[in-house]
Amino acid sequence: MKNQMEMSDKRNKYTALLNENSFKLERILESIIVGMLTGLIISFLRFLVDKSGYLLVNTYKTIGLKHWLIPVWIIFLITIGYIIGLIAKRMLQLGEVVFHKLKVYYLKSFI
Repeated sequence: MKNQMEMSDKRNKYTALLNENSFKLERILESIIVGMLTGLIISFLRFLVDKSGYLLVNTYKTIGLKHWLIPVWIIFLITIGYIIGLIAKRMLQLGEVVFHKLKVYYLKSFI
């Protein structure tokens, strides 16, 4: 009976260690995948910023040659600014909701 309990105890410890190692490996693989995806996204965004710089220079050259495009450019900039303002306002509202929920959960941990 004692020998059987010892074997069962050893088996439980082995299973626990195996699960822990599997969990660690899973987290390492997830971290590698997240890091690779983040790197790809950042590289793509840097590429877009680089190309948009060339586009902006060409746009200013074109506006310099065709002055009637100045009002169109101003309207375009105002529209883009308005859209970004709407996005920022929405993100702030979402942030307030998330912050409030986190604050409530944090305070509940002390009660």
